[in-house]
Amino acid sequence: MVEVGPEAATLCEGWTTKDLAAHLVVRDRRPDTLPGLMIPAFAGHTESVRVARRDHHHYDRLVALVRSGPPYPVRLAKLDAFANGIEYLVHHEDVRRAQPSWAPVDDAERDLQAWARLAPMAKMVGKPSPVGLVLASPGHDPITARSADQDTPRGTVSGPVTDVILWAYGRTGAVDVELSGDPEAIAALTELHLGG
Repeated sequence: MVEVGPEAATLCEGWTTKDLAAHLVVRDRRPDTLPGLMIPAFAGHTESVRVARRDHHHYDRLVALVRSGPPYPVRLAKLDAFANGIEYLVHHEDVRRAQPSWAPVDDAERDLQAWARLAPMAKMVGKPSPVGLVLASPGHDPITARSADQDTPRGTVSGPVTDVILWAYGRTGAVDVELSGDPEAIAALTELHLGG
């Protein structure tokens, strides 16, 4: 965010980096807006708070608040790492991959942590899938995001850790993944609109 400035594009449709910074600040500091991130009936309130924060705070201040993290007591630091680990990785890539000069980053430690954080969230991420869904990345145990009975088609999404996570969070056009499995499952996963 610092490198590209407040008006840079992101993978979040219609949002600049300033919009995204305001989203992260509000998400971490305004618990009253959290229902609007998942429940459409509350989305208007969440969006109005985000827009107000964006419009009334300088970009440098927003980025400083993002950098400092949520204002939790130290004892909740592990909870924050779990709750925000994937969120911050996805949004970091939302900024990076929207720039014409982006390039993949090889970071084995980051990948290990991200995969471990994805595992307990996988069922929630895969819930919208109409078919069995396995997430896979070389060197890591596969994660079942959506179980399937014997009569349900199954598919696997595989690729680098960050790409698989971004795919699972709806950034399908900015990733290098491979879909495999039953032809019906591949077709369904190609049309699936996950997001977060």
